[in-house]
Amino acid sequence: MAEMSAPVSLLVVEKILVDITDPHRLSAIVTVGGHRLEVVLDFSRYERLGIEYVEMPKLLDVHRPSQQAVTRLMARVYEGERIDTPVDLTEQIRQSSPASPYEPLSAAQRADLEALADKVNLEILDIQGTGYAPCTFTAKLRLDGREFSMVGEMYAGPGRVPFLSWRTGPDPGSLSKAQRYAIQRALVRWQNEQGD
Repeated sequence: MAEMSAPVSLLVVEKILVDITDPHRLSAIVTVGGHRLEVVLDFSRYERLGIEYVEMPKLLDVHRPSQQAVTRLMARVYEGERIDTPVDLTEQIRQSSPASPYEPLSAAQRADLEALADKVNLEILDIQGTGYAPCTFTAKLRLDGREFSMVGEMYAGPGRVPFLSWRTGPDPGSLSKAQRYAIQRALVRWQNEQGD
C-alpha cells in the first residue's frame, strides 16, 4: 500500500559489482520504489547448492518476483554476460504475480483511502525509533479503541514509495485497508517530524 504523487520506477538495478577479492561474491545497488538498497549474493556453491543470500533487503524479500528478477540478473553477470546498467525492471515487475507492493497509488485511489483513513480512530500513545529509511520503531497505538504494541520498519522519504514492514503486533491481514493505511500514514508523519 504505497502512495506518491510523482511516477517512480518500481525496481531498477543501478549497478552490479564483482568483489575483486572474491569473484564468487557480487553486490548490486538497487532502487526499489525509490529506496536505494544493496544486495549481496555469494555464488561459490552456485552449481551444487544455489545462491547464498548474504544481504537481501527486506523490501526485496517481501516480493518474491522482484527478488528473483534481481537475483537472475546478478546470476547472468556471474555467468559472464555483460550487462549494461542501469537496468529498469519496472515493466517486468508490473506484470508479475503477486502484484508489486511498491506500486504507487493513483491520485483517486489515494484520495479514497485518505477519506477512509480519516474515519479511523488512531492514537499514537508512545513511539521510539532509530534510523531513517528504514526507521526501526517500537510503538504503542490505540486503534479504534483497542490498544496494542508493534515493532516494525518504516521506509519513507521524498521521492520514495512509503512501505511499512511489520515485525510484531497484530496481523496486518486482520486490519482493514483503511486501518493499515492510517497506521502507515501516522508513522510516515512521525518519521518526517523526526527528520525536521
